[in-house]
This record gives sequence, C-alpha cells and structure tokens, in this order.
Amino acid sequence: WQDRVRTERMDWEVRLRLSCAAATKLVACENQVWGCPSQCRAMDQKQHQDRCEFRLVDCTWKKVGCRERPHARVLEQHATQCVHRSVSCRWQCGKTILVKDQEQHEEKCDWRTVQCENADEGCQQQFPLRNSLQHQTACPFRKLPCSFKHAGCTEIAGVAVISEHEKTCRYSQHVCTFQGCKQNLQGQDPEEHKARCEWRIVNC
Repeated sequence: WQDRVRTERMDWEVRLRLSCAAATKLVACENQVWGCPSQCRAMDQKQHQDRCEFRLVDCTWKKVGCRERPHARVLEQHATQCVHRSVSCRWQCGKTILVKDQEQHEEKCDWRTVQCENADEGCQQQFPLRNSLQHQTACPFRKLPCSFKHAGCTEIAGVAVISEHEKTCRYSQHVCTFQGCKQNLQGQDPEEHKARCEWRIVNC
C-alpha cells in the first residue's frame, strides 16, 4: 500500500514538473506569420494574443459594410481612410454619407453651388441648386423672347436689350395713343413719334 502511494506521489510530482516546464516554456506568438517577433511563456500566451499589435481586428466601420481586418497596430490609420467611414456633405445639406457614396451624392445634391445659366450674358451670381429656378425667373441677365414673337419676331436677348429692341421691332403693333392720330407705329420708336405727332397736346 505504501509503495503504491509512494509511486502515485512520484507520478504526480513528475506530471507537475512537466506541467510547469510546459507552462514556462517560451513559445512564438501565433501572429508570427504577420510579423510579430515576440516570444512569451506558454502560460502568458493568451494574454499576449489579446493585446498583440499584429493581431487581426475588425474595422471600426464594420457595421456599415467594411469587411477589412487590419492589424491592430494600423487600425486607427485604416479607420481614418476607410471608404465606409461617415462624412458630412461638403455642401452642408445636413446629410451624413459614406465616403464611397460621397462623390455620387454631391454631384446630385440640391444644395451644391451652381452658377447662373446666364453667366455668358454677364451674371456672376452663384447659389444652391435648390434656389436656381427662383433666381432664373428674376435674373436681370435672363434672355427673353420679343413681345412680338406672336407676330413673327424671332429676337431673343437679355432683359435690357430686348426692352430696347421692342421699341423699334418691325413686328410691333404700337398705335399712337393721341386722340385723332391712331397711326400704326410698327417699326418706329413710340416715344420719338409722340414727340412730333401732329395730334400731341402742347401748351398754348
């Protein structure tokens, strides 16, 4: 009986020594293949793996679609360049978009800055696209057709120019307003006619 106890104790001591030797044996990091040069005791291996800078980790933007798994040591750098990161529209429309969708969004954003379509006529105004119609309908450089288009005139010009054109448009149907005259002033300047009209009212 005593011999058996002695044998079991010796076996236990051997196993203990072997276990301690295994636990204190230096082993390479599992991330050695990724470049980690560290060696640690087997008993400390898990603790090292959990904080090893060469371990693969999920991207910060995984929830919005990124499937990249960078090394822990470059995670921050990757996150600041990841195409799945969120950014604000540069036109300040209030929307938050992913970098990968940024160009497409900003090309169509109603808040993007556009130039007046009458720039060639002299208008230098710039405004958000959403205000374009409001500006174009009141732009002093907008082009208008002649008021006598219905009579055959094809002239189209800026507001100021078309106003002068209409005074002498050969398609105009102006009639002198002085009682007794009623002359058709087509193609004439109405003001010039009134200044010399025989039916004009003058002071005695």
